[in-house]
Amino acid sequence: KIGKCDFPKIPEIRYGKSITHVVGKELPHPRSICSSWYDGNRKYNFNHGEFNFKNGGFSQMIWKNTKKVGFGIYWGEDRSLVVALYYPAGNIKGKYEENVEPIQYITKETNI
Repeated sequence: KIGKCDFPKIPEIRYGKSITHVVGKELPHPRSICSSWYDGNRKYNFNHGEFNFKNGGFSQMIWKNTKKVGFGIYWGEDRSLVVALYYPAGNIKGKYEENVEPIQYITKETNI
């Protein structure tokens, strides 16, 4: 059971967001937090893209039309909140096909 914690409110304005709630005093490495959001690609249907809570962090993270990203951490006594804000917001109904492209895997080395 998670105890009561009064996190600050995130403004409901024109930003998209990804949020991770961490219980304990140790904060995971930022790469692992971003990876947890990106891992939503496993639950994303590229043939019929739409938001759900299992893939929303992934689709927001790679939303093509997003131009700016900001990160913040709220440190609590025994829990923390890690937030990424995206502008303009993604995860817009009817816009997934043009903003969430299929993953492309590189299978050979290049000189880029």
